Amino acid sequence: MTEMFGARDVNWEESVNKLALCIDKLTPVSRITRTNFTTAPEKLLDCVLSLHRRYDEFAVPRIIEFKNRHPDVITLTELCQCVADSGGPAKFYENELDYDYDDAAEMFGKVLTYLTSESANSKYLGQTDIEKCRQWAISATIDGYKRIWKGGNIPLFGIAGWQYLRMLFGADTCKPDVAVKKYVRDCLKMDYSSRSIVKLMESSAVLAPALKGFSQPIREADRRIWNQYNNQKKQTKTFICH
Repeated sequence: MTEMFGARDVNWEESVNKLALCIDKLTPVSRITRTNFTTAPEKLLDCVLSLHRRYDEFAVPRIIEFKNRHPDVITLTELCQCVADSGGPAKFYENELDYDYDDAAEMFGKVLTYLTSESANSKYLGQTDIEKCRQWAISATIDGYKRIWKGGNIPLFGIAGWQYLRMLFGADTCKPDVAVKKYVRDCLKMDYSSRSIVKLMESSAVLAPALKGFSQPIREADRRIWNQYNNQKKQTKTFICH
């Protein structure tokens, strides 16, 4: 597994340029939004339910059902109250999301606690959780996920989950999931650490001519890679999103 190149390593520039050429050839994706998850609770559920699960088949129906059943839950504080009323994360997952998996529920609870705390931080300006979480997402770094682990390791939630959460709230970055890892490996003929993959993508996507007109070229590259991988895997019925 190759870690990040040194800033003066000639292989770094060569790899960035090579990956940029690959990204430039990716097929554009329709801008039509498949889902309408606009509140902070919905975006958080989007992140945690899609980890290690099929997005369209597993995550989306559960979020829509929860959204329809609890239209009044539009803030993270209200989601926390809903979880408490259910008897905690495990019961919430089982009863509200039809998901009986204690490790996943524990992960959800810890990420919810962290994000709720961040949205209440006075350094983030704004009137809503969405506005504050957007500032958090943009100012956070790839290594920030380690801060959530102060109280112990969070099961099932690593760099990919952290990066996807940042993307959902507006950061221009990518998530090193199975799709992006495979794409980078296929382009560069080498395996890299998750951290290195993000750094490579962030440096390469902004150089791809096909993405020059996008305000968030890194997220657009991620979307195109995900779409390509998803289309390929749909043919074999084995696709897992993150």
